[in-house]
Amino acid sequence: MKAKKNTAGKVYDTDFLYKISESLSYRLFGPLFAKLPFSHIQITVANFFTSGLASVYFFTLGTHWGYLLGIFLCFTYSILDWMDGFVAKSRGIQSALGGWLDPALDYVWQHLLVAGLVLGVYQSKDQNYPWLVIGMASLVSLVVANYIGDIFRDKFDFKFRSSLADFRDEITTNKKIGWVDLLGLEILASTNFISIFLFTIRYQLILGALLNRMDIVMLIILGTQMIRSVVLFYTYALYLDHREGASARVIVRALERRKV
Repeated sequence: MKAKKNTAGKVYDTDFLYKISESLSYRLFGPLFAKLPFSHIQITVANFFTSGLASVYFFTLGTHWGYLLGIFLCFTYSILDWMDGFVAKSRGIQSALGGWLDPALDYVWQHLLVAGLVLGVYQSKDQNYPWLVIGMASLVSLVVANYIGDIFRDKFDFKFRSSLADFRDEITTNKKIGWVDLLGLEILASTNFISIFLFTIRYQLILGALLNRMDIVMLIILGTQMIRSVVLFYTYALYLDHREGASARVIVRALERRKV
């Protein structure tokens, strides 16, 4: 019997920024934060109001150095974002408030960051109104895509990347897989770096900051998040319709077996 290929590790290997931030946070900051007299909730809130909001501010300036400082603070936020969970685990604390507050503030920060990007591009384009409209559309697309993505995470237990290997294997080994199945799979459980680049925004922001072309990044966010929204919406609609026996999509059948 052939052993099932484990794709969970590929996600960590391909999304190298995710892996780097996790590794640096645990190795460099873990021992320090474990000794500090701060609770995990205090760390979450302090991280949001310091490096989180500071990164948003520098994005609003619309300057090259502002974007670079903003990206540096984003990376700082990402590293420290691991520390609340590390402290909670090291002290044996299980907190419903902490479990909700951490992802909630992460989503608020992400949307504020893109809002700051919109203002920054608007400033850099001499307050050209069409760029403000494009920016607001990109922000709305991101909000909608994240909202629908949250439905999938909560209903089908996509909270942790390491749990997606079986889901990928079930779909990719099916001979009847179609383009909707593949596109939905890459959005829900990406292992390909191109998919991670397109459907998450961290690599796009870094590239835009380095090249000082956040206007192009804003257009990319608009296009990719609209695609993400439409595909997730369509896939979930197929799933709901499947409960009436009308859809035979591979990804829908996999979701049906995965629901919690």
